[in-house]
Amino acid sequence: MNNRIIILVLSLILFMGSESLIAQSNLSFGSSGVQHEDTLHIGDSIHFEFWLVNQGNSTINDSILMLCETFDIIGNPISAMSIGDSYNTVGSLNVGDSISVTITELVTYQSYVLGDNIIVIWPALIGAGTGDTSTTNIHIIDSVSTVGELEISVNKLMIYPNPIKNYFTISNKLGLPMSNIAITDHLGRLIYIDKTVHHEPFYLHFSNLNSGTYFVEAIINSQRIVRRIILTK
Repeated sequence: MNNRIIILVLSLILFMGSESLIAQSNLSFGSSGVQHEDTLHIGDSIHFEFWLVNQGNSTINDSILMLCETFDIIGNPISAMSIGDSYNTVGSLNVGDSISVTITELVTYQSYVLGDNIIVIWPALIGAGTGDTSTTNIHIIDSVSTVGELEISVNKLMIYPNPIKNYFTISNKLGLPMSNIAITDHLGRLIYIDKTVHHEPFYLHFSNLNSGTYFVEAIINSQRIVRRIILTK
């Protein structure tokens, strides 16, 4: 496994060169590394949470991009992409300082394979250096396959009206508490997140969003449920 990780990191350096992005050697992940769910379905949203720390000798005044590459368990590359938005764009990251990063992406057949996957994430910016990388595993299972499971999933998380214009309500027929309510766009970018536990229907107003497809998800009874919504103006 260690040899395979070394090979993966070398391939990442080649990929970064092709994108004219060089990893920043001063940036490293916090002690907890990159945290995300370990098992998800195709079509679910995956949340990456981590701290970036400036462990160099100078202030970083550049935009930071997060790059990701996924491999199957054998080590064959599946996809390579930038994830999330640019960070540190409006200020400086002083020596010893850190920033918290939360990224939400969709789990698709283009980015993952069914079964075990290896995810490698690294921070990059325009400049010299070699980068710290985070290598973690995730298991992907196929979409909900049975009618019974799908019906239970839909009943647990209700969104109305849908399509929506400016507002919608989130609730569930089973009366279970809802938490970690998140909104992502069709590219998997996080639009909104609320980690409060809600026991009653939850009202959201998004008049500032453009028309399009979005995904609403919540954790209900320790299960992550995702619903698609259509916003029309």
